[in-house]
Amino acid sequence: MTFPFVWHRHGLAPHDFTRLAGSLFATFNAHLPCREVHCFGVGPAGSLMPSCPPEWATEVGRVLKKRRPRTMAGGTVLFLPLWNDEELVGVAVIRTDEAGTFHRHAHAALQEASRRISRELALVQDWATEPVTGLLNGRCFHDELRLITGEADGEPGPAAAPFLLVLLDVFPEKRDAEQGLHYIAKAAGYLDALVGHYSPLYHFGAGVFAMLWRDADLEQAMPMAEAVLRWLKREEFGPVRIGIADCKVRPGPEGAGPVEPPGCRAETLLDQAWQALRRARTRGAYALCTYASLVDPRLRQLTVVEPAVLRQLQPLWQGRARFAVALLRRDGEPPAMLPAGRFPKKVSALAGQAARLVPLSGHEAFALLADAGPDAARAWATNFQGRVQEATGASFSVGLACYPCPGFRKADMPVNACKALVHAAFFGPGSHALFDGVSCNISGDVFYNAGDPVGAIREYRRGLALDPTNVNILNSLGVAYAQMNQARPAIRSFEAALHHAPDNFMALFNLGFVFLGQGESVRATSCFERALVMDNEHFDLLLQLGRLYRRAGRHAEALPLLEKAAGLRGGKELGEVVQGAVQRYLGEVCLALGHNREAMAHLERATALNPRDAGAMSRLGQLYVTERQGNEIALSLCRQAVELEAADPENWWRYGQVQFALDDLAGATASLKQSLRLDRSNVEAALLLAQVHEKGGQPKAASRLIARHKAKKPTKRAARRK
Repeated sequence: MTFPFVWHRHGLAPHDFTRLAGSLFATFNAHLPCREVHCFGVGPAGSLMPSCPPEWATEVGRVLKKRRPRTMAGGTVLFLPLWNDEELVGVAVIRTDEAGTFHRHAHAALQEASRRISRELALVQDWATEPVTGLLNGRCFHDELRLITGEADGEPGPAAAPFLLVLLDVFPEKRDAEQGLHYIAKAAGYLDALVGHYSPLYHFGAGVFAMLWRDADLEQAMPMAEAVLRWLKREEFGPVRIGIADCKVRPGPEGAGPVEPPGCRAETLLDQAWQALRRARTRGAYALCTYASLVDPRLRQLTVVEPAVLRQLQPLWQGRARFAVALLRRDGEPPAMLPAGRFPKKVSALAGQAARLVPLSGHEAFALLADAGPDAARAWATNFQGRVQEATGASFSVGLACYPCPGFRKADMPVNACKALVHAAFFGPGSHALFDGVSCNISGDVFYNAGDPVGAIREYRRGLALDPTNVNILNSLGVAYAQMNQARPAIRSFEAALHHAPDNFMALFNLGFVFLGQGESVRATSCFERALVMDNEHFDLLLQLGRLYRRAGRHAEALPLLEKAAGLRGGKELGEVVQGAVQRYLGEVCLALGHNREAMAHLERATALNPRDAGAMSRLGQLYVTERQGNEIALSLCRQAVELEAADPENWWRYGQVQFALDDLAGATASLKQSLRLDRSNVEAALLLAQVHEKGGQPKAASRLIARHKAKKPTKRAARRK
């Protein structure tokens, strides 16, 4: 392996103006009067990335053509070229308030400012780059976070938009520092390809990465975070945990700037995300947690009732063998005749004498219905909702829980009523629902979506106690077990679901992935093949079944599946790395079928989409030598592959193959021996090493090697022939 730290300076590049947005203003403001600064990188053929507004396009085009500063709008707007040595890499648009400001600067002074600012931005880029991964570092992230929250002195205020702070931990469990650093660098490359299109990726060190997801809320973020975990697991990174903190920045009064909720500060948000990450570490090898879920009172309400409330309810059901608990909650804002404050007496009166109320707030109360069964409780809820609507215009939703209920105590009824109320929300305002297995399924989903699979499993199991044949609950339970890496109970759950519904697509699909994670390829293939009959347009299914066929040597069957997956363009929310994986698998299949030119095209696309895909690099280098497309490029690709994934024996074997083709016998010997150290059963590496020994004048060593591997693999025809 080569030295894992990269110290050389790359210079200023067009994409740096997007990555370093938080550090730009201070640099420009130190040299020129600024109210705001916008930077645009110069892309291929002089295009701008991103495109600048139409009102600036003409002047920016002139700067690109003349390569010198220009002003407009009475000297309040300056267009300044930005340089990497003599290469024009960007244009800055600087605005100020005072008319004629930039007219007062001589042209030579503006040219000098352009060079001086460019040099300082290059220093900022060097300062902000972390040497192991090449990503932006923690200090740069902190500055960007302070800018967004409006804490950076002298900076413009943040946009009035929500954002999420995401921490991701891929701490390497390796035997030494060198392997750990290479693992972190590999993970950084994969993550950058996976989500870098959505947000710049930062590395704090020790495998802790950070992102800022702007204009996003938790509901949007959870599917994205789960997809990141899923793909990292499939690429055999692990363990991986994610912690998320959110900040909803809202616009304030005109001229007053944005209003932030308490705690929406840089240090507080970092602490919150770290607390969430710490909790995620307790939830399994591939887990996530949001800080909101740790403090959300609604989740607590689905777990326990406050002791003071319970003490008021217990005397009401004392000694009763049959009763119902109802949770009443007003929908929306109160009408004029129901002022905010304490729970309205008028609503209490409309509940009737059969109900004993325990108010919780101005819009919420428990009601105990003595001797009421399910039918009587539903009838009371319908009557109550109609009377309140008619008398006050207010809409109330009601959650009902009846005792006795199998597996539950009397003290569980208030919590069950809360779960029934969440269930009722699916039917819209003014609805009611009776607690049952579906209520537990819904509350389990609430915990799962909050990143708490332990709580989700508890709820799903309670739901199964009430409804043992519910396929949706069985499938949800299996998914929660799978996220916690508990394969056996996950398999039992999916198999139980299939027992009741043999053609359930999601149960088959999920069961196949659990088998795949356990290394049971034959059983995984069987599940995916059955699922394919039901849906042959599912991107993930096509991709994974194509991979399994490729592993099993069924390349002709894998090819159409992978080609169809490539055409579906699935997984776009995770960037181009997913399509890069499809192209790599297509390249491997075409290579196995002897379609070398097609394989090269696919592998070239794979490396372009994911520049740190070691498998694609290694195979592409092998093909370049075979097809005589450039020996030095082939050698470089294979060398990069072993540096990125030094634990893969196949990469070392292909590296040795390329070295042997270039008559580097010493290098080939070292690479092939390393391949055999990692995998002693690698017959191809042994055969090639025997050829290297023979060509190097060591026929006895070659014979011993062949004899040893012939004994290990007597069914290998190539070994017997040698």
